[in-house]
Amino acid sequence: MRGSKMASWCLCVLAIGCQGPVTAPNTADGPVVPDGSTTRDGAQPSSDGPTPAQVTCNPGELTCSGNHVWACTLSGRDAAHLEDCGAGGTLTNPSTCTTAGCAGGASACCVRQQAPCEYAVTSPVSVSGAGCFPPAATLAPACGTFTVTMVYTPAPAPNICTTDVVETVVTLNRSTHTPGSAIVLGAGDSVIYISNNNGVGTVCSSWSGTINWVSDLPSWRVDVDLTCTTGSLHFVSSFHGRL
Repeated sequence: MRGSKMASWCLCVLAIGCQGPVTAPNTADGPVVPDGSTTRDGAQPSSDGPTPAQVTCNPGELTCSGNHVWACTLSGRDAAHLEDCGAGGTLTNPSTCTTAGCAGGASACCVRQQAPCEYAVTSPVSVSGAGCFPPAATLAPACGTFTVTMVYTPAPAPNICTTDVVETVVTLNRSTHTPGSAIVLGAGDSVIYISNNNGVGTVCSSWSGTINWVSDLPSWRVDVDLTCTTGSLHFVSSFHGRL
């Protein structure tokens, strides 16, 4: 009897010793990852960036989802990620996804919450819009220049020439002026007005009058009320925006 027990004990030891290591199951595409999916190289799928959206949409059309721009695929059953609007803009003027007013008639785009530059000219012509260039951002506001540039081209019409244009450049010397008060143009300042209306050109760079530099960046504004000293041109305009 004792010999029988010894033989049984030995068999158990041998059975345990023959058991190999436990391995993870495999599939034809690679090892199973924690979420149950597989990758061909065995790595877990990346979670960086948004995943393709499962939607019903118009093929080729852009749309907003969250704060991202998506492009509908040709199947019309899903969309591919194009742009993260949150990555654009600034801390003081972030960018968001919108489906209104996009350039080129696009159905969705990223835009700043506030326009970086807008203008409203009331004399000698009446035009307004956002087609201007704001002052450059600076970490040293007491030096350098504050410059705003506007170029306006009227829409085609029977009474509009293809050469018609209004261009202005307002430059203020930051080192000699303080925002928040009316100033008279001096050294380092300049205002240039150029226009072509039905083949008649107008240019002025010498002025009398005042400029009200309301505020500097990031929420900036300057109002101009000047009369050309070499003619009768009266230039009145407001420029403002937020960077």
